[in-house]
Amino acid sequence: MDRIARDFVNRYSPAYFVGENDPDGVYISKKTCRKNEGKIMAILDKKHEWKPIDVYNLLAWKVGKILYQCTCCCYRANDEFLYARDWQHTEDFTPSILGNEIDLKVFAHTIISDINNNGLREMATNNPQACLEHLSKIAPCFSNGGDKLHSIYLVTLLFFLSGGYWPIFDSKAAKGLMRYSRLRNHDIWSNRRNPPSLPKTESNEFLNLFQANSHYQEYINGLISEFGYEWRNNRDVDRALWVYGHDVPARCCCC
Repeated sequence: MDRIARDFVNRYSPAYFVGENDPDGVYISKKTCRKNEGKIMAILDKKHEWKPIDVYNLLAWKVGKILYQCTCCCYRANDEFLYARDWQHTEDFTPSILGNEIDLKVFAHTIISDINNNGLREMATNNPQACLEHLSKIAPCFSNGGDKLHSIYLVTLLFFLSGGYWPIFDSKAAKGLMRYSRLRNHDIWSNRRNPPSLPKTESNEFLNLFQANSHYQEYINGLISEFGYEWRNNRDVDRALWVYGHDVPARCCCC
């Protein structure tokens, strides 16, 4: 990662957190706080012993359903997270995503069983496509009879199961990467008007996420092109891109 890239990360990543100033007057919504983030990122540790509640919390974190108050976190007396109203059913693992209820209990317990008995974490690192396809087979459908849990959430689980070896994906971060690349005249996606996105879990595209022409592989290649492999050990790369994807003025990126 060169100096300009490092300066970019150092400049924009702090605004990911509650209590930090938004860059250049651009409002950043759905921030998290450092204590919440620290508890979630602890799951990345390869020594972490996974529990079903971890799966639940990772998805709550991805959807933005873990609450905070100002610069301090709201916790229950036993230091558990507090969730948004439609994500509070921790006993039966049946939250709502975009207004649709989904039962995560069997899914979460199956993931833990596969970690302990079937080498799921090793599969996530060494054979990520197989890991994603396995997660898709056990993923629940929404209660309204609709689609399965979207691939963006399965890729989130892949990120944590692999210890950060494969990147998390977010539309804001993808937009930030596109804008950053174009500002530096690299334009890694010169043939694109919009940043890449992830397909539905049931689609044929999902079965080829690590092929050269897939949107996810394009995103990985873009990260490597602009930041080397720094993102595997430094979460601030993703945080800075997420912030920059909120239409922060481009003129300020590399000052």
